[in-house]
Amino acid sequence: MKKRVLALILSALLVSAVFSACKKADPQPAPDPGKVTEPADAAPENTEPEKEASWQVENEPEKEETPDEDPHEPEETAPTKEEHHEYVQDFTPILGTWYAESGGATLEIYEEGIFVLYQRGVLTYGNLVYTEDPEEPWATMPRYEFYMDNHERMNDTSVYLDENHPGTLTFQVGGGAELFVPDPPEPAQITVCLPEELTVGYKEMLKDGGEYSMRVAFQTDRPVYEFTVLALEYVDMTEEGSIQYNSSTRCVLPELTPDEALVVSMEFLGTIPNNGITFVDTDGRPHFYTVNVSGMDGSLYLGEN
Repeated sequence: MKKRVLALILSALLVSAVFSACKKADPQPAPDPGKVTEPADAAPENTEPEKEASWQVENEPEKEETPDEDPHEPEETAPTKEEHHEYVQDFTPILGTWYAESGGATLEIYEEGIFVLYQRGVLTYGNLVYTEDPEEPWATMPRYEFYMDNHERMNDTSVYLDENHPGTLTFQVGGGAELFVPDPPEPAQITVCLPEELTVGYKEMLKDGGEYSMRVAFQTDRPVYEFTVLALEYVDMTEEGSIQYNSSTRCVLPELTPDEALVVSMEFLGTIPNNGITFVDTDGRPHFYTVNVSGMDGSLYLGEN
């Protein structure tokens, strides 16, 4: 009986030992093929998209790609003086007003090479451009060429300083040249009088005047051009006292010379001048005068407005 009890106790102890050993060696359950498991200590997954591998050296700036140049595309060239006239030039030696030595023209040169040219009453303006190019056989020296306001060359015209003529400016057009000097020419002296007071012959125009017209003579001591007789109409008077007129042309004489006067018929109405003349003087500029009758003795005289 004791032996049987002892055997049962030993059997129970053996079963308990075997159970404990099996519990310790029990493996983890097999993972579910549809479920992904992560270790507890694993780092959080990076949700940013993986960057593409770069073969560039670290800290080396990326080079900008430049498009291939077209071998057929023409290279850029500097603008010609006919296209642009914005040159840095010194016009100091020729600044000022110059007068044709033979008369009939005035040239005004301002800073930055701007010029104003009067020739027989015709006004031209533009820019001067310094050049040393021997483009014409008669223009091989350094010179200033004339360009119109539309950037076109002005009839092969240029000016230059000539050491053989100090103090003057040589004005050149094509193969011809003329000296311009800084001193203005003597202006022409226009005389208005009655025909019977003339000492030279005369040319008569506008013979038929109004009922109260009278014959008036004009004489000059120097040749003047585009001598024009005007009919004037009063418009207004400025604050400075100058009278503004509307004018209409009555007759034009291309040239008035000292050896032949001009005689015309004129009417004088009221105290405000209603007759006038214009002409191109020896400096090439147009001039304007009114023709008046003195209220003292009835003599004729010219007035500057």
